[in-house]
Amino acid sequence: MTDYKASKRIVGTSAERGEPYTEDMSDTTDWAFADTGAINVTSNSLSYSIKRDGSNDCATYDFGLTVSDTKFLLRFSHTPTNQSHSSGSNCIGFFGLSSTTGGQNSNQDFIGFNFASNDSDGSTTKNDTTLVANSVTGQASNSHTSGTKYYEIKRTSATNVVFTVYNNSDFTGVYRTQTEDELSSSITGLRYFKVANWHASGSGSANFTGTMDDLQLWDNATSPASNNYQTNTVWSETDTGKDFLFGSDGNWTEVA
Repeated sequence: MTDYKASKRIVGTSAERGEPYTEDMSDTTDWAFADTGAINVTSNSLSYSIKRDGSNDCATYDFGLTVSDTKFLLRFSHTPTNQSHSSGSNCIGFFGLSSTTGGQNSNQDFIGFNFASNDSDGSTTKNDTTLVANSVTGQASNSHTSGTKYYEIKRTSATNVVFTVYNNSDFTGVYRTQTEDELSSSITGLRYFKVANWHASGSGSANFTGTMDDLQLWDNATSPASNNYQTNTVWSETDTGKDFLFGSDGNWTEVA
């Protein structure tokens, strides 16, 4: 391991420096939508209205890279705004990383959270198959139905992933957590952040709405940078060709 405190110049990638890939929902660049009336980027957030009405409602954000098959950290904020459940017509939404831009009926690899109109939140992992109702696993007894909470998906190995919901914006105060330690190592090729509905036809009017924001992805890492660097250390990024200087304030600044 590099002793950063004893080094004045480090050569490595932007991911190794701990710089996340971020999306602040300020525009629709790199987004694709199947139905902007149901899921869209507006007012600096991703807004969704998940229904079970036979329609394909799907939005995907392209990070522009295939993330590591053994280590990544994904974070976002989530605020439910309304929830309506109809007996016999539960609706489910999937939120996470996918290998494709296709909707729920597309075969895909997927690791993410799920939410339901009947307050049965959980997680979903899929290996080259569709996102269907029986994809829901590990349902939580304390579902998130109001206020803003902070979501984290952390893959720590090819066969392990941890799903955690936090109370605080600095990702402290665990609201709930669950670990999948028998994850299929064949779940690979994840590239897109996806929001999709389970669009089987239903007889009722179940739906739920909300917003998401502050999307961040650390590739090939399981935590943000520790900032364990000496002041005035220079990081030369091999993937971007840029140099960054580590200041006394604990932040990196690009060197012109």
